[in-house]
Amino acid sequence: MLNTKYYVSSVDNSEILAHYNSVMSYYENMSTYYQKSVEELVTESGQTYEDFKKEVVNNSTTASLYVKSLRSIAEYQGLTVDDSKVSELAASYDCESVQDLYNQYGEQIITDYLIGQEVLEYLKSIAN
Repeated sequence: MLNTKYYVSSVDNSEILAHYNSVMSYYENMSTYYQKSVEELVTESGQTYEDFKKEVVNNSTTASLYVKSLRSIAEYQGLTVDDSKVSELAASYDCESVQDLYNQYGEQIITDYLIGQEVLEYLKSIAN
């Protein structure tokens, strides 16, 4: 085991659940648009609903590990997201305000996305 607070070893179940709920919310919105249940949409695509849910859990676990890794890099390097980046993102999504963006996607999802962008920029800068 590494002797550092930045070691990424496991993910809290609440993180996985948050990703899972976010994905399922997306599919529920899609199903509403098509006036079908999520289960109907999934089975029409040739997948069983149980297999679909297992896949969402697996993907949510992977996404949680990915986000935790990005957060650790950002913390270690002192990378942060300033309010102007959030405002720019809100405008690019045609949201009337930052709060509107948070209401649609969740503040943590937005923060994690922007931290990810900062980490990617940092990694690109040291790769050259």
